Amino acid sequence: MERWSPERSIRDIWTGPAFEEMRRAHAEGRFPGRCSRCRDDIDQGISPLADVYDNDRALVGLPTALELELSNLCNLECVMCNGDLSSKIRRHREHRPALDVPYDDSFVDQVAELVPTLEQVRFSGGEPTLHPIMYEICERIIELRPDLRIDISTNGSTLTPKVRRLLARAKVQVNISFESLRPERYERIRVGGDHAVLMANIEEFRRLVEPNGGLVTINTNPMRETWDEMADFVRFCDDRDLYLSFNTVVHPPELSLASLPGDGLDDVVRALRAEPFDDATTSAMRWNRDQYRNLCEQVASWAEEACGRATAGDGVPVRLGPART
Repeated sequence: MERWSPERSIRDIWTGPAFEEMRRAHAEGRFPGRCSRCRDDIDQGISPLADVYDNDRALVGLPTALELELSNLCNLECVMCNGDLSSKIRRHREHRPALDVPYDDSFVDQVAELVPTLEQVRFSGGEPTLHPIMYEICERIIELRPDLRIDISTNGSTLTPKVRRLLARAKVQVNISFESLRPERYERIRVGGDHAVLMANIEEFRRLVEPNGGLVTINTNPMRETWDEMADFVRFCDDRDLYLSFNTVVHPPELSLASLPGDGLDDVVRALRAEPFDDATTSAMRWNRDQYRNLCEQVASWAEEACGRATAGDGVPVRLGPART
């Protein structure tokens, strides 16, 4: 894996042999390494994560999209997460040493050099709103390209003065992840979270981002404990004109729908498909219906694969359909 360091810049990695080989593989229709997840989604007729970048833009010599996972610093200990994505889980549950965070001012300068060609910057976790360097990068973006959209994937629990100031000055899409609309269930899954705070923050995030053309979207993880709320999530988002996306959780397997036996998955599919919805009258509602249908097809494909076996193997979360807005 290519890693940034003060001695190996973003540009070095972008033009290095590993990325060149990746480009050759894609040009030849090969999906090496972790790209195989998208191949699996395509084979199942599911919109892969890479679909968000499938467009008719002209190719340029530098990145047009940048996704940054700068730290595992996080304030929650979600049951389906791990210490690579949560510092609290790493410390309390796994008892592993803290991850090294190598980024310095030179990294911020290198990101700033890419800003002229970028069309999107994404920050993901841990919890990005806790990362000081995220704000340093965003300040440079605001200075150089105030029109550039900044995507922040968050658990929605942090709405500090620093967050408010960023949302007031930049064009931000806030992607809020959570699994349950029921307070007790939510707080059992998102250990350390407060459901009432989350619900209030969703509305406050919307109020803060809309003046600058920003957006709030909702991401959720259908699991054994939460799949029965997925239709409710569609209605929740429909009522608020929010875009909804589903993630595919296959690890840990004891929480995953994918590891249920085939007859159990058949029951889930029947129940999901039986849910009634109002007519879709907005673009968000139409998007949400498409995402829900994708979810149903994903679970149906697992049911077919489960014939003759008791459980599925494990893996990592993969997005069914990232919000393209």
